[in-house]
Amino acid sequence: MKTWHTSCTCPGAQQERQRLAEAGFEIRDFADIREDARRLSRARKEAYEAARARAAGKSRDEIRDIYLAERRARDLNVPSDRVIDAVVERITTGNPLPAAKIAGEGLVRLGKTLYGISREFRQHQ
Repeated sequence: MKTWHTSCTCPGAQQERQRLAEAGFEIRDFADIREDARRLSRARKEAYEAARARAAGKSRDEIRDIYLAERRARDLNVPSDRVIDAVVERITTGNPLPAAKIAGEGLVRLGKTLYGISREFRQHQ
């Protein structure tokens, strides 16, 4: 997309670039997207590690508040209560199973979505 945006000279390309610019659509390449993913991954890990370091002697509710504050300090979104509970469980007991279960469910949903897309694609060939 970025290559097209910077180099296409087809009729109408300039109008399309203008339309995208007016809509506030940012053209990004894979390296930009990958770097953002790395930055977010680092920030999430830092938030977890900071909360874990401050957790000694704290209640689950206090740890939850600490973890959320660490996420906000890094401009990260607030995950669902289920995810927060899994993180607090990992911090307080070291049990990775609730978080692993959530990750596994996400992979199942992704697989079902990809399967549905592939079926649609095959039907329209």
